[in-house]
Amino acid sequence: MAESIDITFDLPVYPERFFRAWTDGWEHGRMTGSSAVITAQVGGAFSALSGLAEGEFLALTPFDRIQQTWRMSALPGDSTVDLRLEPVCTGTLVHFTHTGLPNGMGRRMAEWWGETYFQPIQRYFGELVGEYVADMGDG
Repeated sequence: MAESIDITFDLPVYPERFFRAWTDGWEHGRMTGSSAVITAQVGGAFSALSGLAEGEFLALTPFDRIQQTWRMSALPGDSTVDLRLEPVCTGTLVHFTHTGLPNGMGRRMAEWWGETYFQPIQRYFGELVGEYVADMGDG
């Protein structure tokens, strides 16, 4: 039986800013600290974390949804990552879902996502924005 994880976190930038950063290889690499190659179009391929993760885009709806297949050597088969971006007065509320995880892997993958992606992304945008409030400009 496949598992899924749902995580919600906020960022101090507008959805457009996060969307563009996630779908741009150079900036994706800056957010995570590892290289990324991204073709940001439906059916386009991506490779992230210096090749550790790869897949393709299933949906790109600027600036509120990113859906990708997700393959890693630690995970047998494909899984799906879905990011939904909700504008809020302080920036963006990111609703993250990862489905198709092997049974028993949900907790471990939630921790991995937190350490590998979400904490570095929050630091990246926190340093980039500093004390700048999202609703004062382009964030």
